[in-house]
Amino acid sequence: MTSNESTINYTESSLCTMASVVKTARQHISSGDQISTWFVGRFMWLIWRDRFLNFHGQYGARLSRKHSVHVRDQKVSRSYLFVTLSPILFSAPNIHLKTMTELWVDKLTLKAPWGDFFSRLNDEWQGHTVYVCFYLFTKVFFRFYFLPPKGLYSPNCQCCLPRYPFE
Repeated sequence: MTSNESTINYTESSLCTMASVVKTARQHISSGDQISTWFVGRFMWLIWRDRFLNFHGQYGARLSRKHSVHVRDQKVSRSYLFVTLSPILFSAPNIHLKTMTELWVDKLTLKAPWGDFFSRLNDEWQGHTVYVCFYLFTKVFFRFYFLPPKGLYSPNCQCCLPRYPFE
């Protein structure tokens, strides 16, 4: 084994499904069914396409999905907006940019790691929305809980100042 990451574009479950389809297609091909030959040809084309994109059998072939077969610049250019907002957002954009550069190599990406990346992002955003909803709820609750009764509020009244800690 030359790498921990596979260069094939399919998950283990989809490859098992392909293998079972080919196994049943063998039985139907012997009876002269033309549709079964189409399935086998389609799967062969999908595997051949992945081998072609990764320069299979060539000098300098891609051995891992994170490595480029072309000479590429390791430094990714960042805009001024990205550089200024990154510290404010606790360097979260830098982490996501690093992950994206590992996923998007030579203008190619694999379906399974891409789906895993977006499911992780979705889980992260759901976690953030829980905290934001809680914060907004408490902000609105305390804002309206400490309102004085109608007619008693005077902007110059010094006794109402401690009742508005959030303003």
